[in-house]
Amino acid sequence: MNNRPTGPSDLNFSSAHTNINSVVTELKRDKLSIRNRISSIVKDAAFVENVQKHLQLPLIANERCGSWYIRPEAKRISKLTLLTLREKLKKPLKACWLTPDVDLSNIGIESDDFHPVYLCTASSRVSADIADDATYVQGAADDHESWALGLNAVSFWQNEVQLVAASEDELPDLISILVDKSTTISHRSLSLIKPTSELFICDNGGVLEQLHAVKTVVLCAQDLDPAIEKAALNAKIKLIHLVCGEGKVGSRQLRIELHKIDHIKVDGSVLCCCWSGRDLAVGVALAILCKYFSIDGQAQASKIHLQQDRDQTASQLDHGKHA
Repeated sequence: MNNRPTGPSDLNFSSAHTNINSVVTELKRDKLSIRNRISSIVKDAAFVENVQKHLQLPLIANERCGSWYIRPEAKRISKLTLLTLREKLKKPLKACWLTPDVDLSNIGIESDDFHPVYLCTASSRVSADIADDATYVQGAADDHESWALGLNAVSFWQNEVQLVAASEDELPDLISILVDKSTTISHRSLSLIKPTSELFICDNGGVLEQLHAVKTVVLCAQDLDPAIEKAALNAKIKLIHLVCGEGKVGSRQLRIELHKIDHIKVDGSVLCCCWSGRDLAVGVALAILCKYFSIDGQAQASKIHLQQDRDQTASQLDHGKHA
């Protein structure tokens, strides 16, 4: 008979610990449900709308996730070109942050010292103010690839009433129907990147329709569509495939793949494409714009190539002196 007293080593909490972890995990999963995210996005969008109404300024979305917080009718894009904007700006720009905690009645748009550029953070910080709201999700639209089941911001706002009214159990089937419906809509039309006359953007689905009008295609996609590859070859179009997926993973892959644009020869129209025509293609077009175009939109050799030409010329002159 063992008469030693019971010690800590005799106690077994493993089962209880596992159960607690399971409960916590399930609570987190419930809080981050699609329904909670949708209701939180609508709440945050109301704040953004109030900001726009108060300031009466153009509202421009950060396309990564900002479009989830802006109703389409509230989105306005400035038509000013860079040169026109420079002419109008007589004071420095100053970034001013706005959050749901700010009293908008104290915010104005005039200053003698600077032009304010208001950066709006749509989501409330998780604090005592919203601690009693168990359904609120901070940054609800972040990483939508991981939770939205294929739904995008455009489809979300087009079908807001249906989505808000649906239960958690109904949402997956409803979203599936909406996604299937959106894929049957015509592809995004060709968009010219001004002030150039040769740089364009569209989605991958519209590439085949546009091959006749371009000389170079920069395609962001995980896999290269054989039909596009064959058509580009037959049309003698330069095709540059940047191996990139969608979302954040794709943006990380793009950093590795972007060097492939180093030797583009802009002797005709260049088309940049990605799955939506609004994500990676925009970044690629911006890189090409900075690298191969002057400030007034004229095609030019890249700065790297210009420097190489200067170095080569200097070398030849130096060689001539010593000949």
